[in-house]
Amino acid sequence: MIELRSTVAQGIQADSERFNAVVLEKEPDDYCRWIQNPNSWGGATEIIIIAEAFGVEVCAVNLEDCSVQRFNEGKAMRVFLVYSGIHWDALAGNAVGKWGPPEIDITQFDAGDVEIEQKAVEIGRLLQQAGYFTNTTSFSIKCNICGWVGKGEKGAVETSDILEERSDIVALSSSVIVDCPKAPRRPIRMSLKCFSTVWC
Repeated sequence: MIELRSTVAQGIQADSERFNAVVLEKEPDDYCRWIQNPNSWGGATEIIIIAEAFGVEVCAVNLEDCSVQRFNEGKAMRVFLVYSGIHWDALAGNAVGKWGPPEIDITQFDAGDVEIEQKAVEIGRLLQQAGYFTNTTSFSIKCNICGWVGKGEKGAVETSDILEERSDIVALSSSVIVDCPKAPRRPIRMSLKCFSTVWC
């Protein structure tokens, strides 16, 4: 199995002109160390590098407006992701339907298949209507232990600074439950409950 974090770090090192400190928002060597930490979450940079390494186009359906962002365009095969505002999930097709065994999932599709892209956007709309998108500037955070309340990613970052550690936050829809900020060195978790999306 290919270690994706290592692939990303190697991609950054191999193209330091494109993936420089301005793009990465930190020095490339520091970023490479950071992304190899299992608690670090990547984004567009990682998707670009992985798409290029595997020779596929990646189409990401942004659940805020159901637009499609393309990475590594022009390849024969493509994969689909949905972006919830704080998390990326893969879309898979299954010949048996949504209850089919994951061993027969199809995750790469012909890049010329317009119908598959339409289905991906349709799934994006359904997820959007179900509240799967999280606006990182306005979601609410509340501690169930001490009642502390915060707002958006800024509030989460400020709280994580108190904890001397920035980790991930478990966001459910537009509300977030975090560990108590009064408990020193306890991590905040910021990730949506993973959700496997499959179409027939």
